[in-house]
Amino acid sequence: MRKIIVEVEMSLDGCIGGENAGFWPAREGKQAEKINAMPKYVASRELQEPLEWNASLIKGDVVEKIKKLKDRPGKSLLQYGVGELTHTMLEHGLVDEFRILVFPFTYGEGPRIFDHMGVNTMKLLETKTFSSGAVALRYQPQKTT
Repeated sequence: MRKIIVEVEMSLDGCIGGENAGFWPAREGKQAEKINAMPKYVASRELQEPLEWNASLIKGDVVEKIKKLKDRPGKSLLQYGVGELTHTMLEHGLVDEFRILVFPFTYGEGPRIFDHMGVNTMKLLETKTFSSGAVALRYQPQKTT
């Protein structure tokens, strides 16, 4: 079974940046080539196929579709950023890990990483500090009973 990893970048005050989904398709280099070649799955109530950038639209019951994606053989699935889909996956126990990169500045306002997601207990798996002052955190959501 594949894992679902949610990766997000945030400021010290928990704010996440704006939309920049168009960033990677225009990038060049080895890392960009790798990311651009990866298959992508998009959960949307508004988008219609065909989608660009090697993406497939998740249609119907998103929870059941994601469970089926997890059951397929292969590498872990990565959700970059957080939002309504993250909340839905957390509610249904589908998120296996959070990778949070905290940068040493504050936005002061804006959407926060866990806005409207209720209480979620996490187990710290790893920390890594960079010379820039940024900190990488890996957490595992804990099942609540």
